[in-house]
Amino acid sequence: MIRLTNQEIMTLLQERLFAMQDKQYAAFQAKLTPGVPMERFIGIRVPVLRKFAKEFTKEAECEEFLQQLPHEYYDENMLHGSSFPR
Repeated sequence: MIRLTNQEIMTLLQERLFAMQDKQYAAFQAKLTPGVPMERFIGIRVPVLRKFAKEFTKEAECEEFLQQLPHEYYDENMLHGSSFPR
């Protein structure tokens, strides 16, 4: 079994997150969060991110992701917060 590096895990995760991107929603989020540059927002709607988080927590890469701080994107922070059991 090939073990991915932390950077490879983050790159693959970011590719998956950008596949769910809504640029209009990213612009909306940026307006609500002054002081955070627009390029830090991917723009994933909350219900979509929650559904992804539910599945992502079952993956081995989730534990590695949770250890990678700070995150580059606002949406990664939202995923981080959504990846804990309720």
